[in-house]
Amino acid sequence: SNATYEMNGSSDQSLNLLSSVVNLVIDKTAGKVVLTSDVTVTSGLQFIKGIIQTDNNDMIVNTATSIAGAGENTGWVYGNLKRQLLEVLRHYTWKKFVSWSRI
Repeated sequence: SNATYEMNGSSDQSLNLLSSVVNLVIDKTAGKVVLTSDVTVTSGLQFIKGIIQTDNNDMIVNTATSIAGAGENTGWVYGNLKRQLLEVLRHYTWKKFVSWSRI
């Protein structure tokens, strides 16, 4: 489906998804979003206000996923953020992941 998941409110929220999500919006007045599983966003990840804390899980965005609004005053991923990259070399196409961590 083309659902948009919006995480809002003033307390910590857990996010546990069994499949990928098309759009994820983080708009929290306080608290954070804590991943309790790996989460994949396929189209858009938008930060209005708030932090995604991954703990031992991964926030995964693919090659087509846009990330909007991430910044010191709006929010970010605290932990494992992976972006799927598509590489093409001659006749071969494969996918690999790149990880960033915020210290």
